[in-house]
Amino acid sequence: MSETTCSTVSNDTEIEFDADASPPSEAVVDAVASVESTSPVALDERLYDAIDPEALDALFAGPQTVEYVSFAYCGHDLVVGPGRVVVR
Repeated sequence: MSETTCSTVSNDTEIEFDADASPPSEAVVDAVASVESTSPVALDERLYDAIDPEALDALFAGPQTVEYVSFAYCGHDLVVGPGRVVVR
């Protein structure tokens, strides 16, 4: 599990992660597990059932990245940006 910083604003939980230490796909699973108060392996849905993890990581690799990607996973709406995941 990567090191994260977590803050809650209204019903949103924003988790910052070190993009150099872990890929966005790992941060997403860790963030949702944190919100669900469970371990990543105990989540009901596999990430690749919601989004292609390799494609997600590729969007944020290299010098030119996208601003954010949003999708649903494990009953939550997620917004993923460089170095942060927002779980709604």
